[in-house]
Amino acid sequence: MRLANNLLAFVETSGFEEFLFYDTTLIKMKRILTKGLLLFSFLMGAHFFANAQDPNFHIYLCFGQSNMEGQGTIESQDQTVDSRFRIMQAVNCSGKPQETWRTATPPLSRCNTGLGPADYFGREMVKNLPSNIKVGIVHVAIAGCKIELFDKVNYASYANGEQQWMKDIIAQYGGNPYGRLVQLAKLAQKDGVIKGILMHQGESNSGETAWPNKVKGVYQNLLTDLGLTANNVPLLVGQVVDAAQGGLCAAHNNIINNISNTIPTAHVISSSGCIAVSDKLHFTSAGYRLLGTRYAQKMLTLLPPQEDAPPTITSILSNTTVVENQTLTLTIGASGSDLKYVWYRNDQIINAATSAALTIPNIDASYDKSTFKVVVSNKFGTVTSNTITLTVTDFIGAKVVKTLSPVVIDGVEDPIWSNSNFYQLKNKILTVDNDADLSGKVNLLYDNQNLYVLYTVTDNLKRASSTNFWENDGIELYIDGNNDKATSYDANDFQFVIRYDAGQIQEGHSKSVTGIIAQATQNSTGYVIEASIPWALIGVTPSDRKIIGLDFHVNDSDLALRDGKISWFATQDNSYSDPSTFGVGRLESLVVTSLKETDKNTIALFPNPAKNTIQISGVSDRFTYSIMDYSGREVLSGTSDTHLNIDNLSPGFYAVWIQENSKRTVMKFIKE
Repeated sequence: MRLANNLLAFVETSGFEEFLFYDTTLIKMKRILTKGLLLFSFLMGAHFFANAQDPNFHIYLCFGQSNMEGQGTIESQDQTVDSRFRIMQAVNCSGKPQETWRTATPPLSRCNTGLGPADYFGREMVKNLPSNIKVGIVHVAIAGCKIELFDKVNYASYANGEQQWMKDIIAQYGGNPYGRLVQLAKLAQKDGVIKGILMHQGESNSGETAWPNKVKGVYQNLLTDLGLTANNVPLLVGQVVDAAQGGLCAAHNNIINNISNTIPTAHVISSSGCIAVSDKLHFTSAGYRLLGTRYAQKMLTLLPPQEDAPPTITSILSNTTVVENQTLTLTIGASGSDLKYVWYRNDQIINAATSAALTIPNIDASYDKSTFKVVVSNKFGTVTSNTITLTVTDFIGAKVVKTLSPVVIDGVEDPIWSNSNFYQLKNKILTVDNDADLSGKVNLLYDNQNLYVLYTVTDNLKRASSTNFWENDGIELYIDGNNDKATSYDANDFQFVIRYDAGQIQEGHSKSVTGIIAQATQNSTGYVIEASIPWALIGVTPSDRKIIGLDFHVNDSDLALRDGKISWFATQDNSYSDPSTFGVGRLESLVVTSLKETDKNTIALFPNPAKNTIQISGVSDRFTYSIMDYSGREVLSGTSDTHLNIDNLSPGFYAVWIQENSKRTVMKFIKE
């Protein structure tokens, strides 16, 4: 109407009226018609421009029941909101007229609701999108409602059967929440572009297998009524309070998790770690903040890249813990066109690290407390990720220390073995009555030619009566030379089986045992097997921090056939067929020496066993010490000149390393 009035005013003031009544010439008619049409076109263009969609105003529809409505306490930290985050006011509130945009300061749903996931969805979106992008939400949610309330055809019959308090909420949306959502969305579409739909609903439909199809119906109706396509407008569906929080409807998450089977463009938003309040149905404010952030992080990955905008971070880095010799993998999420990545460790560029994922194999202790970040750039700008800290924990496998002197293979635990780490075989497989029936440990050393093992076994009944070598008393040594964790044996996987008297050496897959030397000694309670395995036989070149697959087993055949087994790493008897079940070992660069080379006779410790203190004799000056437990982990260290306080150590076997100037001595003791 305003446009018609403007055109009429033009006619009255431009001479066009004169043409209509007085001028009959064709030339003047053409001239004035042209003038009128040009102005009409200008006015039409101005009218169109005033109502055009802004492609940089992203709109999201939010609907559901009480958790989407928002039940969290609104705290001071929630009151500061970026003005780029907007909401289309759904109901009239004081100072907040309906059907107008305002900054999305909570509450968002209605005048007296609380904090919900939409609050931090919008905050996270604007934080990660370019500064020229605004985010707006259209929000309709009703506590306690089933999905049927958003059925555009049958909503009324459902609403009529509900309690009055819900009817009162429904009335604030004109009696038709779905219709109000569409009405508001169409108003929003005049200003921006709908990019996605967020839903949090399901508690009132908990366990209903038909729920996904009902959600699909609502989603498809929204798409149709608003002229949208599923490929461009995904549906984000939040989980309810999960089982870890004692959620009363947690089982419904199993249905939510499969929503994409029914709606291919639906995406599940995890509620894991989102803390619940005491009713186990709703989240705390912190829970809503985390849930809303996750909605945004998922949505950011679904948005097409901005072709002419600087990159944005869509998922941040997190502080990470890696075990020594494992692989560090960090991945940054970023959106934008033609992205380039530069990774930094301790503010120094990491060479060749130029992709979204950073992978560093075989992490060692020097990486502990290192910081990492990544700079993402394109021709439009640069963004720097958050900085995270890496924690490197001690290697958890078997540490094999190096010896300068070859081990004499005689079945006797010579003093050189006091320099080694040993590992208890604690896993009991099949039938093991007690430690007297079967128990043991293994010591490990290596040099450039051989891997050395020393099995000390307690076995009160030694037997080798089976024709199957694996069913007799004896030890098994499993080696994966490449530690590639294949699920079947290949050329670098070995199962060496040595009978308790060392009278038989076999490889379980008919591979060569040439060069293996083994000797055994026996006593009334068990036996000792000492063996050397050439590196050349297993195709390994020993080197500092080399990782190999390892496991150590002992077989027991009290009943003529094998009836019991113990192991270091495996918990089931399938290592003979599956090398992926092996543990890992690491060759250490630390070189230990024989007693003769360290002149150990001049240094001693007492008493042994000890309860509170051990005395060190034979040292001429203050020394540095390190105490390791049976797994090779350092548990105590420091400096002293006479005695060591071991009062806080747990009972067990330990090794103490004494460093006096350039001389190192290793001794074992028992803490009672």
